[in-house]
Amino acid sequence: MTQDFFEQHSLEDQASRVEAQIKELQKITDYEIREWPIEVLVDKFTNGRDTDSSEIFIPDYQREMVWSPRQQSRFIESILIRLPVPFIFAADVAEGDRAGNLEIIDGSQRIRTLDNFLSNRLMLVDLQRLDTANGMKFNDLPQARKLRFKRQTIRVIEITDKADDEARREMFDRLNSGGTKLKSMEIRRGVYSSTLAFFSEAEELFS
Repeated sequence: MTQDFFEQHSLEDQASRVEAQIKELQKITDYEIREWPIEVLVDKFTNGRDTDSSEIFIPDYQREMVWSPRQQSRFIESILIRLPVPFIFAADVAEGDRAGNLEIIDGSQRIRTLDNFLSNRLMLVDLQRLDTANGMKFNDLPQARKLRFKRQTIRVIEITDKADDEARREMFDRLNSGGTKLKSMEIRRGVYSSTLAFFSEAEELFS
């Protein structure tokens, strides 16, 4: 038999192993898309938080609140004027004391910001588009606007309970590492394109 024959069969064997490994690894990325009103999402995060029994929680390995008031304000501004915002990623805890609860993998700063705003702890600052709202808190908004804000929905990617603790940590690491920030020139070039404008704003907001 020729060397080409053995090389071909070796590659076929490798391709077969790759395919089997892909199928095995894909088991931990089964997911469902939830869409919750902001009021419901924040309630699931805050109700029972003091006793570690809230339905949605932030695990210990994630960082504390690091967004500045400006970053938080820009996120709230995006919601108020209906700009797209990134999904929140959460995982269904498979076992243990928190089984069935949702562990935030990516989005802890966003959900904390929503909590800060609804609880009247966040004053909007440095807004460029919705500049008339600078200096205001949630309770300062007209009643109709407060109701509409609480009804707006946030999409949550819910990873199924097949993802174990190690898999959730790996997802967190992958979601929070990598990526190249846009340069100022690239941001300016994209300012008149709705898609590019959103991503350039997101790069600044969520960095």
